[in-house]
Formats: sequence, structure tokens, C-alpha cells
Amino acid sequence: MEKSEPLEDSLKNASLYLEHTAANIGNLLNMRKI
Repeated sequence: MEKSEPLEDSLKNASLYLEHTAANIGNLLNMRKI
């Protein structure tokens, strides 16, 4: 198995984290409207 680039991994992790955070913020905003 080839070792993937550390930079590539951190970019993947960063984008997943940002997606997750954006989803959480969206949920909070929706909850406030109710």
C-alpha cells in the first residue's frame, strides 16, 4: 500500500471538517428560526 501525501491528507481532513462545521452552523441557524 502506498503512503499518501501528508499534505493531501490534511487537505482532505480540512475540507471534511469545514463541511461538518458548515452543516452544524446551518442546523443552529435553522433551530433559531423556529
